Amino acid sequence: MLLALFMLALSALSGIFCVLNRLRDIRGTARRACGHCDAPTRDELRDLGDLTWWTFYIHVVTFALGVIALGTALLLTFGGKLS
Repeated sequence: MLLALFMLALSALSGIFCVLNRLRDIRGTARRACGHCDAPTRDELRDLGDLTWWTFYIHVVTFALGVIALGTALLLTFGGKLS
């Protein structure tokens, strides 16, 4: 059960970080398109995009592992009462 809670908490944190990073990416792209003086370079935007994908993958994997761990814990705990 603790593994499930840890994985789901890690999934939530990586999801929040992914969203915040994506917002920074969108803001940087908009600034670059408008020619703003504080616009990030293409390489910086590419790095932000890559980081967004990595955090998204971490989010999906940890969520799936958390759900599997929670399902397993519940089945082991209450599986005998199902029949």
